[in-house]
Amino acid sequence: MKARYIILYNSVLMIFGFLLLKVVFAAAGPNVTESSFKENYNVATFFPEGWGFFTRSPRGDKYALYKVEQSNKLTPVHFKNADAKSLYGFSRKSRRINMEISRVAALVKKDSSWVRVEDKDEVISRTQFTEVEITRAKADPERLRFITPGTYILKKYKIAPWSWAKYPDNFKKSAYVTSIILQ
Repeated sequence: MKARYIILYNSVLMIFGFLLLKVVFAAAGPNVTESSFKENYNVATFFPEGWGFFTRSPRGDKYALYKVEQSNKLTPVHFKNADAKSLYGFSRKSRRINMEISRVAALVKKDSSWVRVEDKDEVISRTQFTEVEITRAKADPERLRFITPGTYILKKYKIAPWSWAKYPDNFKKSAYVTSIILQ
């Protein structure tokens, strides 16, 4: 019998406490619980990933950057995040390089700069670009730490849907490429 009174007393106390909190938050206004810019910046500094993975479309354009070496040899500008070089994901270098690749992609202003080719490295390396299709830009060392000045080929492509992945011979993958000269 005594246990029933204790449970009833605690339940009534919790209901009144909940109602009191609702009254306080309703009277305080909507902006009291919002965080300031500095607080948001501090949270983003310690937890930079956020919810970006869940908000990005998986069918969007993907980019790959290749540095053009002597004799038109292409060297990919990336390395895997789960590699020993990036401490199996603890280093943020690969994420920084991917961010810099998206910054280089933002330098391409015109849609006429892209050339459609078959998505094979040997085809991409033999692509000849006209003057209209070449983008020239200044390499800002503050924004581009790992991508050095030079000639690059930027590839824009889409990933094949899962339903097609089983049948790679039944469809041809194409990509769009452009040349970027960072000075």
